[in-house]
Amino acid sequence: MDSTSGGPGATGDPGGIPHRRLREETEADLIGAVGRGQLDLGTFSELSAAVWAAETPDEIRATVQRVPAPIQNRAAVSDPDRRTMNMVLGDVSTRGVWHLPRELRIRTLIGDVTLDLREATMASDHCRITLVSLLGDCTLIIPEGVSVTVTATTVLGDFRTAAAGRPTGPEIEIGGFSFCGDLTVKTAAPGQTSVTGL
Repeated sequence: MDSTSGGPGATGDPGGIPHRRLREETEADLIGAVGRGQLDLGTFSELSAAVWAAETPDEIRATVQRVPAPIQNRAAVSDPDRRTMNMVLGDVSTRGVWHLPRELRIRTLIGDVTLDLREATMASDHCRITLVSLLGDCTLIIPEGVSVTVTATTVLGDFRTAAAGRPTGPEIEIGGFSFCGDLTVKTAAPGQTSVTGL
């Protein structure tokens, strides 16, 4: 009997999480939908959590049915794969519904950077953000289930991150250089006003 068919004792991973293989395959479908711009990261987080909380194979499969069809006029159609934002004196803040290109470069002389990705769509399931900051803090807000890899260098400042994602989730790589300022990755659900960070 197929281990994902829901028969007696079916687990998909003997001795492990019930129907693990089906859960991983379903989450991979959700990640693919993120890369095609069909899901924003907040919706991905919600559906991914539902996949791992489901009790039956039918409940697991039902999450994919909640993925909307591609909308032709959404931001992912017109936005370029690369985008650069320059600021000499002032803050950079991006919130709400927006589109994260495959590569986003942000350069600031004096000012803070805040990127709220909870309602953002992605051009790919792997995007890179490069930060170059002389004086100012950089904060990234993401929903649970998104993987963050940090390769950025800080000289006079702290790096704080919350354990927000699984290795298989949509991935955001943060690179670049900060001379004087903290780099913080925080976790929050869409609409949540208080965020979790270390």
